[in-house]
Amino acid sequence: MKAQAFLMLGLILFSRLASGDELKLDLPPTPEEGSSEFQCMDSRDCVSRQIRVIDYVRGFVKRADQPKLLVLRGSSKRVFDLIEDKEKGIGHAETFQEFQNLIYNYRAHKAYFSEISSRKTGFLLDKLLRFTEKIAQNQGLKKIYITQHTLSTFTNILSLLMDLERHDVARGFQNKIESVKNRVADVIAAAEANEGDVPKTFDEALTVSVAIRNELYEEFRKVPSTATVPYIIVLEIEGLNDIYLDKFGNKKIVEFEN
Repeated sequence: MKAQAFLMLGLILFSRLASGDELKLDLPPTPEEGSSEFQCMDSRDCVSRQIRVIDYVRGFVKRADQPKLLVLRGSSKRVFDLIEDKEKGIGHAETFQEFQNLIYNYRAHKAYFSEISSRKTGFLLDKLLRFTEKIAQNQGLKKIYITQHTLSTFTNILSLLMDLERHDVARGFQNKIESVKNRVADVIAAAEANEGDVPKTFDEALTVSVAIRNELYEEFRKVPSTATVPYIIVLEIEGLNDIYLDKFGNKKIVEFEN
C-alpha cells in the first residue's frame, strides 16, 4: 500500500513540474531512516525504488538540475525492463552491461547529489547511493570497468532524437534535429568499429557532443513544460550529453559556446 501511494505521489509531481521553479507542494514528512520504504534486498527491488525516489525528488529540483536526474532514472528503468523481459532477465549479457552503466552513473554523481541536496531531499539522495551499492553487492560489481560508455550514451541520444521528431516541432528545429541525428549515428558506428571507448572514439564523440549543446540547447529551452512528453525528452537528451561532457570533455570544454 505504501509503495502504491509513493508511486502515485511521484506521478502527481511529474505532471505538475513548472519550468525553472521549485515546485511548492505540501508533502508528507521525509521518512525516517528505518522506514521499510527505503530499504531493498534484491536488485530488482532496488532499481524499482530508485525510480520511485527520483520521481519524488524531482518535485523539489529546478529545471536546470533535472536532466541528470532523468538520465539516472533512465539507467534504473532500463535495468528494470531488462529484468522483467522474459527473453532476457537478470542474467543476460545486456542486463549485466546495463547494471555496470547504472552503478557507474550513480557513483559518478555523488557531487551532483550534494549540489541539489536540500532539507527535504538529502536523505533520499543518500538512499539512491545506498541502493546502488546494494545492487553492486548483489551483482558482484563492486569494481567495474566501463568500456562502452560512448556507444550506450549516443545510442540513447539517437533514440530520443527520433522520439522527438515524432512530435510537432517547428521546421527549423526539425532540420537541426535531423542534422545532429546523422552525426550521432556516425558516432555510434565509430564506437562499434573501434570496439569501445578509445581515443579515436572520444575525439569524434566529443565533437558531436559540443555540436548538440551549441545547436540544440537553445531550442530545447523553448519547449514548454506543458508539452509533457517533448519536455521530458529534451531534458533526457541534455542530461545524457552533459554527463558525457562532464566525464570525458577535459580540455574540449573550452569549445563550448554560451
